Amino acid sequence: MTLPIGSAEWIVLDTSIVRGLIAGEPDAIDLAALSVVQGKHPIGLADGAPIEIMDWLLKRASDDVLARVRPALERLTPLLDPEFPIAPGPGNASAFAGLAPYREGHNRRDMSRFLKSLWLRVQTINSREDISRPLRFRDSGGNECVRTFLGTDEMLKTMQNGWMVHDIAKLAQEMTAKDEEYRGLTDQEVEVMARNCHRRMAERLRIPLDSPAFERVEFVSRYLIRCTRFAARPSYTPPKEPSSNAAIDAALLNYVIMPAIICTADKRFINSVREIPLPDRVRVMSTAELLAWLEKGALPPNGPCA
Repeated sequence: MTLPIGSAEWIVLDTSIVRGLIAGEPDAIDLAALSVVQGKHPIGLADGAPIEIMDWLLKRASDDVLARVRPALERLTPLLDPEFPIAPGPGNASAFAGLAPYREGHNRRDMSRFLKSLWLRVQTINSREDISRPLRFRDSGGNECVRTFLGTDEMLKTMQNGWMVHDIAKLAQEMTAKDEEYRGLTDQEVEVMARNCHRRMAERLRIPLDSPAFERVEFVSRYLIRCTRFAARPSYTPPKEPSSNAAIDAALLNYVIMPAIICTADKRFINSVREIPLPDRVRVMSTAELLAWLEKGALPPNGPCA
């Protein structure tokens, strides 16, 4: 049990929130309303958002949408944390939250400088050519750093290939072909997997077993096991085109460990999370739910997001 939510916890915005602002979607988050009720909560983008936004702008967005990038993100920037407009990803979450030391060669100052530079690049995109320019910034020692743009496909492909559900689904189909009695994972198997996954994830994320964050890791592990069980069903049909979306969605939940609130426009994702019988499931909110909670202190219902 890790609720109630603190008055200065992070709010992390999913790619769908930023894309909605740029595209001018009717249900895009109301930045004026958010600025009034934000309080002491730092706000940052999810670390997967920049690559997804760039991929969208490069491949699918119209020229009219490209022209909206800068004005839309200039309105968003004042609400973002000035040190970390993009929240550090899972690999640095424990250090960022003060639960573990930074890995060798990493520190908070350099991470901030890189993420601020990356956000500046995203928010000043005027054309597709802007996306492919090298990213230049100086580290805390004054040294110039240059990051060459290698395209979006490789990184998204890495995320896609790392999503274990694809392999689980293949294995389930093989089991079904060999054993007519196979019906998927049993409740007992799921519980054993959940306990093992909980501890392994905590170790991988460098979360101390005696910290409150260890309890929040269970929420993340339960979501992964839920996805695994779903894919292990004989009736499961994998998508025709593999996608990195599911892996990026799952990575979002790592922010709960900091702890943080996650805001997304993806109601399918919200509803899948709400099926996990743990209190932290309400930390994943729609824009309307986020504004209602900030204004009135009312947490979302445990049921589906309307």
